[in-house]
Amino acid sequence: MNHPLISVIVPVYNVEKYLEKCILSILHQTYSHLQIILVNDGSVDNSVAICEKYAAQDKRIVFVSQENKGQSVARNIGLGHVKGDYISFVDSDDYIDADFYEICVREMEDNDMLVWGYRRVDENGQVLNIRRLNREQKFILVSPWSKLFKTSTFFRNHLSFPSDMIFEDVVFSFRCWMSFSKIKVINSIGYNYLYNPTSTTSNAFCKNTDTRFLFERLRQEMISQECCVNDIQPLLFVLSKLNLFLQLQKKKVVSFGEFSASYFANKKIIDQILEEKHLKMSYYLKGERFRTNFTMLCLGLATKMHAEKLFLRWLYCLPI
Repeated sequence: MNHPLISVIVPVYNVEKYLEKCILSILHQTYSHLQIILVNDGSVDNSVAICEKYAAQDKRIVFVSQENKGQSVARNIGLGHVKGDYISFVDSDDYIDADFYEICVREMEDNDMLVWGYRRVDENGQVLNIRRLNREQKFILVSPWSKLFKTSTFFRNHLSFPSDMIFEDVVFSFRCWMSFSKIKVINSIGYNYLYNPTSTTSNAFCKNTDTRFLFERLRQEMISQECCVNDIQPLLFVLSKLNLFLQLQKKKVVSFGEFSASYFANKKIIDQILEEKHLKMSYYLKGERFRTNFTMLCLGLATKMHAEKLFLRWLYCLPI
């Protein structure tokens, strides 16, 4: 039986509370042919000591340390140490089921990229919600931890993470979708995504955050990649969904009027992309736009009733 090597990249930054559980979940996999690359991104807590402890105990672990330069740079540093046939990313405050990589290797077959859903869990391991994907939803999740990559295809296309922006995962995933022709979605759920209020995503929003920068960046990516019609439609689907996600996060610190104005400004960019490429909106994008507009309406009503926190908790299963 073939046993390909999986290189698992874990960027580490001040996660002493969660790191040990993350590392142990990887070390105790039923599929053991792993290279585990821990990249310390300038942590000032006990994270370095934890990494050094397990690196000394298990020769499969490669420990690299750098000054704090951000998660993108840490992931790119990790890519420079990859020796495996496949590449996987795990965030250092998350953890995976014991048979996670065994299932991945079995499902990968001759594909270039594997995609899966996740469980959202709290600090006590309680499941907040589960997200399963079907075959039509391979463009839904942009997080690199939701994917397994074939190393040869990955490097042949010179893929890396942009380091000059927040939500670099969106641009990175778009580049992957353009580079990988054989993408398979699996229904298995083996990744446990911790809702962490101190994470990058939870703290990336402030009153002055201009989310249109991200949308314009993606628009430029499409121009540089010379995307065809079939390439753009899935991205527009994701953009529409991402627009609402970004603005709902931002809603925590801005008024509904500001929130609504920013949402529709981003929506205008999506329409501009359609117009520039002489495209008609796909069935999936129409459905997504209807859902996001309906959600906007509900949020507006909830705001008038001073119940927007309850609404957001219902929508994202987050604590108030």
